[in-house]
Amino acid sequence: MLVVGESRDFSLTTAGGVASGWIKVGGSFEGWKLVEYRADEEALVVRKGETEEVITLAGAKIKPAVVKATLAEADELMGRMQFEEMLTKTLEQQKKAMEPMLKQLIPDRPGQDRDALVALQLRIMDEMWKGLEPEQLRKDVASIYADVFTSEEIRGMADFYGTGAGRAMIEKQPELQQRTMAVMMPRIMAAMPRVQKIAAEFAAEQQAKAKESPAAAP
Repeated sequence: MLVVGESRDFSLTTAGGVASGWIKVGGSFEGWKLVEYRADEEALVVRKGETEEVITLAGAKIKPAVVKATLAEADELMGRMQFEEMLTKTLEQQKKAMEPMLKQLIPDRPGQDRDALVALQLRIMDEMWKGLEPEQLRKDVASIYADVFTSEEIRGMADFYGTGAGRAMIEKQPELQQRTMAVMMPRIMAAMPRVQKIAAEFAAEQQAKAKESPAAAP
């Protein structure tokens, strides 16, 4: 089968070795008319008189070799994606987004320093993120990419990030994330009163169950 854009032409050969030229569906060869091409089956339907045959294309049995990506190729892709810089910026933006969310989640109660609790949560988050170690994470992610993608796919992505559009994607990604979070955060914050209500109802249910439970025998 010869494919040029949306056009498909077929070359047929008889058992005696007589070959056709390139024929489209609707054409004929040795009395057989090419009736239909079934792309999902990679098969050609031909008909002569009342006889109809389905021919599996020889090329359908030939699958291109899948070349596994190397770790070096994946690491080069990480470099073109500016993985470490992007990770650092993403975490910083997430931290900024989390602060107002934490203030909404932590109720302002008498005798409770909400700002101190928020600062504590952010400090804990910082400690957790320190364990990510961008350089080591880059190696780990590169290894995952090498396992998941083929060499051709990795090279295709690397080529893209080497283009003007690819570099623009990298450079403008932080702004995209920031503006996306700005759209998402008001919707998340609007749900906080409902979340707090659910939490309060659950706490009340647990207290009621505790009161109903018989005291443990001494």
